[in-house]
Order: sequence, then C-alpha cells, then structure tokens
Amino acid sequence: MLAGLQIQINALNAIIPDSFIFVMDSTDRSFLYKSSNSKEALDEIVLLDKKIGMDNLFDTTDYYKSDTMEHFYMIRRMSSHTFLGFFASKEKFSDHKINNAREYFMTIKSPV
Repeated sequence: MLAGLQIQINALNAIIPDSFIFVMDSTDRSFLYKSSNSKEALDEIVLLDKKIGMDNLFDTTDYYKSDTMEHFYMIRRMSSHTFLGFFASKEKFSDHKINNAREYFMTIKSPV
C-alpha cells in the first residue's frame, strides 16, 4: 500500500517540506506512515476521526479540508479504511506553498 503512495508522499514533501504527511488506518486510528511527530497535527487528525469518523467525511466529496488561522489540512480516502493527508502550519508555510500543496492534492486519484 505505502509503495503505491510513495510518489504522492514525495511530491507533497517536495512542495511543503517538514509538514505532516500521513497515511492513517481508521480501523484502529493507527498511522501507517507519518512524516514527523507533530503533536498538533496528530491531535487534530485523531480528534477529527473520534468526533466525526474518517469514513463519514467522504459522502459527498473526494477530499476533506480544514482551513483555520493556524493550519490547513486535507485528507483523501485511498481504500476502504486507509486515508492519505497532509497538515501544514500557517506559521511555517506561505499561502502560496499551501495552495500548491492543495492543488497537487486535488489531482491525486483515489483508487476507491
């Protein structure tokens, strides 16, 4: 699974280096891949899954995004219980870099 996502992970890392890029398994809220140990990002993503559930985010759209004053993140379903996402702190990244990551992320095709 991760081998197939490595191209997307590498591309996102090139656009927004040192951001939090992850692959999450929603069956047990485990991270199959995480590019860093950002407590802020981990807490936000796990809280979103606990409150709403990753599976419920994609009924009407291919991706989920959150844009606050502090951060921007996007998540996309890659299989029935696996999700790819990135989390970028607005303190660390310019709007231009975040927009480039957003645009790239929207081109990623979900296999499901």
